[in-house]
Amino acid sequence: MPAQELRAHVRLQTESRALVHLPDGSRIRCQVRDISMGGSYLLRTTEYGEPAPVEEGCEVRVYLFHPGSGDGFYIDATVVRAEKGGGNGLALRFSVYEETRKPFVKHMHREADRAGVKRSVMGVPTVRPRGRSSYDVRAMLIRRGSIAAAVLFGVWGLRIAGDWLSSVL
Repeated sequence: MPAQELRAHVRLQTESRALVHLPDGSRIRCQVRDISMGGSYLLRTTEYGEPAPVEEGCEVRVYLFHPGSGDGFYIDATVVRAEKGGGNGLALRFSVYEETRKPFVKHMHREADRAGVKRSVMGVPTVRPRGRSSYDVRAMLIRRGSIAAAVLFGVWGLRIAGDWLSSVL
């Protein structure tokens, strides 16, 4: 009996296209073989010559074309595996940020509809904060706690909550 693969996200087979932008400025045209909320497997095409070499761990920017149209969106990714020795495959792990979440989820819903898969099975991507320092998070918590105290206890609650949250956080 073959072993079952355990994955965090459901994968969809697809035949869409992608354009991978490498850090050195070169671009690679690819066919998307499968895609999930966590990443994708791409095949580098050789229609314009041999594709540029890609190293594992490399941060790339990918333009994913929507199936059946010329439009798409950009998403950041990390190369998890780059096949060598005649293989043209690239395994990517997506980095979904707040500004790319909506177009990415919309794209995945299109893919799910096309494949006949329920959208609810796809799950949701993990959104990573971009450049948020711990100070920003602390300030946000103080602001939200102060607003909640002001709503509940008026100005007196605002003063006490601000002092207490500043000392705790």
